[in-house]
Amino acid sequence: MTDVLQELVQNAERLVKAGYYKQGNLLPNRIGRSSLVQALKHASRFPIIAEVKLSSPLRRGISGHAAAELIRHYVEGGAAALSVLTEPYFFEGTLDNLRLASVTGLPVLMKDIIVREKQLDAGAKRGASAVLLMERAFTYEVAKYSLDSMIKKAQARGLEVLLEVNNDEEMRYALERKADLIGINQRDLSSMHIDLERGMRMLRQYRSSTKVPLIVMSGIERRQQVEELRDQGADGVLIGTWLSSSPDPMEALLALEVPRW
Repeated sequence: MTDVLQELVQNAERLVKAGYYKQGNLLPNRIGRSSLVQALKHASRFPIIAEVKLSSPLRRGISGHAAAELIRHYVEGGAAALSVLTEPYFFEGTLDNLRLASVTGLPVLMKDIIVREKQLDAGAKRGASAVLLMERAFTYEVAKYSLDSMIKKAQARGLEVLLEVNNDEEMRYALERKADLIGINQRDLSSMHIDLERGMRMLRQYRSSTKVPLIVMSGIERRQQVEELRDQGADGVLIGTWLSSSPDPMEALLALEVPRW
């Protein structure tokens, strides 16, 4: 079976070398950066991070909406924060989409396969509040830096770090790192398989082990799922495909709204 994540990591290295992360418009310095951690903590309802997701390695053309339209829908639908995919080939993302999201005033997560400092610079200069680092990505030979080093480099740029994990071993390792948030991905990016019980299972096992916010990602489509994850102690959920592919993303987001407790 093809290791999809390894292919994504190698592609990220090629993009960095080709100068992709130097392209696009920068954000004016006057624009402030919001905290993702604080937004999750102070949201009036259970926090949903709504993702601008146009394609994926498994599914091309996920959304019939332009990125700017999705961002508008999400803001009007009450998203606690935005997640923006910036990788261009597999996900049809752009750095300009990150900049567009940043001017809304909501916290924005830069979602990419980040293995180099230049990618951190690209996010910081376009208003990202946080970046996603994938723990498993740093096990491949192409990763020049250690995970701990990359976390420090991101935080030194004023970026919070959402550290993505996929299994118990990765979670135990993540709990010893200094990430600002931990994301439990129910999709295994090596095989692309989704386990819809993973979030619940890992929350039950590890919620009491840390005060770091825990976010569950992938495969969330129903209000009941959001309620169950909330009740097991999740600090928020990240939803991409379901919202981006909806004919009316704002209504889809509102339909998933649940109280904090």
